[in-house]
Amino acid sequence: MTTQLARTGALVILALSLSGCPGRTSSDASTHSVDWYKSHERERNAALADCHRDNSQSQDCQNAFDAAAHAPSKARDHL
Repeated sequence: MTTQLARTGALVILALSLSGCPGRTSSDASTHSVDWYKSHERERNAALADCHRDNSQSQDCQNAFDAAAHAPSKARDHL
């Protein structure tokens, strides 16, 4: 019984640790529109760096990538 409880506890801890993803997620309160990122270069570049680092596919990251694609050529260096 104690061994089974220990295994169950270990599985719960493993599941919780695997479910937490660092970086930007679709549930972030800081999700900005493409237009917002187009007009906020510093924040767009920070978001792009975070998205690349975390390999995130969140809506916020997609918006930052889309904005960079339509920004002046200097911003495209982050793509």
